[in-house]
Amino acid sequence: MLFHICDWLEHNRWIIGLSRSVTLSVILSVTHYFSFFCVVGSIMIVDLRVLGVLGRRKKVAELAEELLPWMWMGLLFVILSGFLIFAGDATAFYASRVFHVKLMLLLLAIALSVITQISALRWDRSPAMPVLAKLMALVSLVLWVGVILAAVETPDPYLSPTIAQMKSGSSVQKASGYSPSLQVGRWASKTNVSAP
Repeated sequence: MLFHICDWLEHNRWIIGLSRSVTLSVILSVTHYFSFFCVVGSIMIVDLRVLGVLGRRKKVAELAEELLPWMWMGLLFVILSGFLIFAGDATAFYASRVFHVKLMLLLLAIALSVITQISALRWDRSPAMPVLAKLMALVSLVLWVGVILAAVETPDPYLSPTIAQMKSGSSVQKASGYSPSLQVGRWASKTNVSAP
C-alpha cells in the first residue's frame, strides 16, 4: 500500500517537473541542509547549556526562548523541502532502511526538543539542573548525531543502487507484488520495469 502511494507520488506531474529542474532541485537541497543546520545547531546549544558545558550565564529558559524559534522555523523548512526531495524519488527512499532509521531518530529527537522547551522554565527554578534534564539533553545530542549519520548514509537518489536492485527484482518489488515505473535519475525519462 505505502509503495503504491510512493510510486503515485513520484509520478505526480508537479513532482516530476520539480525534480527534473536542476535549479529547483539545488534550491531544495540547499534549503534542506541550511534549515537542518539551524535545527540541529539551535537545539544542540540548548542541550549543551542543560549539560552545563556552555552558556552558563544564561538560564536555560532564556536560551531556549531565543534559540528554539529558530529550531521550529528551520524544522518547518526541513519538513517541506525534505518532503519534496523525498517525493522525487519516493520508491528509492521507501526501500532504504537507513532512511527509515533517520526518520525514527528524527521523530525521537523532535519529541525530546518539545519536552526540553516545555520543561526549561521548571528546570531553571531548581537549585541545580536535574539529573533527568541532563540525561535528556545527552540523549538528545546522541539522537541528533544519529540523525546526521543516518542522513549521510541515506542513498543518494541520483545514484541509488535501489533502482538497479528493483530492475532485477528486489525484495521490495517481490514483497509488494507491484512493478512500478521507475525514474532512473532525476533528469532521465521514466522507464517501465516489467515484473520478474
